[in-house]
Amino acid sequence: MMEHDDIHKKIAASLESLDGVSRATPAPYLLTRINAKLNALEAPNFWSRAGALLSKPKIAGIGMMVFIVMNIFVINSLKKNNTPAALTQGTTNIRYDFAINVSSIYDIENQEP
Repeated sequence: MMEHDDIHKKIAASLESLDGVSRATPAPYLLTRINAKLNALEAPNFWSRAGALLSKPKIAGIGMMVFIVMNIFVINSLKKNNTPAALTQGTTNIRYDFAINVSSIYDIENQEP
Protein backbone atom coordinates (compact mmCIF):
# COMPACT_ATOMS: atom_id res chain seq x y z
CA MET A 1 0.00 0.00 0.00
CA MET A 2 2.91 2.27 0.62
CA GLU A 3 3.99 2.05 -3.00
CA HIS A 4 0.42 2.74 -4.16
CA ASP A 5 0.24 5.96 -2.13
CA ASP A 6 3.70 7.01 -3.36
CA ILE A 7 2.63 6.63 -7.00
CA HIS A 8 -0.51 8.72 -6.38
CA LYS A 9 1.61 11.45 -4.76
CA LYS A 10 3.96 11.52 -7.76
CA ILE A 11 1.03 11.72 -10.19
CA ALA A 12 -0.55 14.57 -8.19
CA ALA A 13 2.76 16.43 -8.07
CA SER A 14 3.16 16.06 -11.85
CA LEU A 15 -0.33 17.37 -12.52
CA GLU A 16 0.12 20.30 -10.12
CA SER A 17 3.28 21.34 -11.95
CA LEU A 18 1.16 21.99 -15.04
CA ASP A 19 -1.18 24.47 -13.31
CA GLY A 20 0.61 27.65 -14.39
CA VAL A 21 1.36 26.52 -17.96
CA SER A 22 -0.09 28.55 -20.83
CA ARG A 23 -0.20 27.83 -24.55
CA ALA A 24 3.05 28.50 -26.37
CA THR A 25 2.89 31.17 -29.09
CA PRO A 26 5.40 31.48 -31.90
CA ALA A 27 7.32 34.63 -32.61
CA PRO A 28 5.66 37.02 -35.04
CA TYR A 29 6.29 36.18 -38.74
CA LEU A 30 8.05 32.93 -37.83
CA LEU A 31 6.68 31.04 -40.85
CA THR A 32 7.68 33.86 -43.20
CA ARG A 33 11.23 33.84 -41.87
CA ILE A 34 11.48 30.05 -42.15
CA ASN A 35 10.27 30.13 -45.77
CA ALA A 36 12.69 32.95 -46.63
CA LYS A 37 15.58 30.99 -45.15
CA LEU A 38 14.61 27.85 -47.08
CA ASN A 39 14.34 29.81 -50.33
CA ALA A 40 17.74 31.40 -49.72
CA LEU A 41 19.32 27.97 -49.26
CA GLU A 42 18.02 26.60 -52.57
CA ALA A 43 19.81 28.14 -55.52
CA PRO A 44 17.45 28.07 -58.50
CA ASN A 45 18.89 25.96 -61.29
CA PHE A 46 17.83 25.79 -64.92
CA TRP A 47 15.20 23.09 -64.42
CA SER A 48 13.47 24.78 -61.49
CA ARG A 49 13.32 28.07 -63.40
CA ALA A 50 12.04 26.29 -66.51
CA GLY A 51 9.41 24.46 -64.48
CA ALA A 52 8.28 27.69 -62.85
CA LEU A 53 8.02 29.34 -66.26
CA LEU A 54 6.13 26.46 -67.90
CA SER A 55 3.69 26.17 -65.00
CA LYS A 56 2.25 29.59 -65.73
CA PRO A 57 -1.17 29.27 -67.41
CA LYS A 58 -0.39 31.62 -70.30
CA ILE A 59 2.81 29.82 -71.23
CA ALA A 60 1.18 26.39 -70.87
CA GLY A 61 -1.75 27.48 -73.08
CA ILE A 62 0.55 28.85 -75.76
CA GLY A 63 2.59 25.64 -75.66
CA MET A 64 -0.50 23.50 -76.11
CA MET A 65 -1.69 25.63 -79.03
CA VAL A 66 1.72 25.33 -80.74
CA PHE A 67 1.62 21.57 -80.20
CA ILE A 68 -1.86 21.29 -81.72
CA VAL A 69 -0.95 23.45 -84.74
CA MET A 70 2.17 21.36 -85.37
CA ASN A 71 0.09 18.17 -85.27
CA ILE A 72 -2.39 19.61 -87.75
CA PHE A 73 0.43 20.51 -90.15
CA VAL A 74 1.96 17.03 -89.87
CA ILE A 75 -1.39 15.31 -90.48
CA ASN A 76 -2.10 17.51 -93.51
CA SER A 77 1.35 16.88 -94.98
CA LEU A 78 0.89 13.13 -94.56
CA LYS A 79 -2.47 13.29 -96.32
CA LYS A 80 -0.94 15.18 -99.27
CA ASN A 81 1.96 12.72 -99.60
CA ASN A 82 -0.22 9.59 -99.74
CA THR A 83 -1.42 8.98 -103.27
CA PRO A 84 -3.83 6.21 -104.31
CA ALA A 85 -1.37 4.90 -106.93
CA ALA A 86 1.23 4.20 -104.27
CA LEU A 87 -1.33 2.36 -102.19
CA THR A 88 -2.73 0.17 -104.97
CA GLN A 89 0.63 -0.68 -106.55
CA GLY A 90 1.58 -3.13 -103.82
CA THR A 91 -1.84 -4.77 -103.60
CA THR A 92 -2.21 -5.74 -107.31
CA ASN A 93 0.25 -8.61 -107.02
CA ILE A 94 -1.36 -10.24 -103.99
CA ARG A 95 -2.71 -13.70 -104.68
CA TYR A 96 -5.98 -14.68 -103.10
CA ASP A 97 -5.10 -18.30 -102.42
CA PHE A 98 -6.51 -18.27 -98.92
CA ALA A 99 -9.64 -16.26 -99.65
CA ILE A 100 -12.42 -18.73 -98.96
CA ASN A 101 -16.05 -18.11 -98.40
CA VAL A 102 -16.99 -18.96 -94.83
CA SER A 103 -20.55 -17.71 -94.91
CA SER A 104 -21.81 -21.18 -94.04
CA ILE A 105 -20.39 -20.78 -90.54
CA TYR A 106 -22.56 -17.77 -89.89
CA ASP A 107 -25.78 -19.28 -91.27
CA ILE A 108 -27.03 -20.79 -88.06
CA GLU A 109 -30.01 -23.10 -88.37
CA ASN A 110 -31.72 -25.06 -85.71
CA GLN A 111 -31.17 -28.66 -86.87
CA GLU A 112 -33.19 -30.21 -84.08
CA PRO A 113 -37.02 -30.23 -84.32
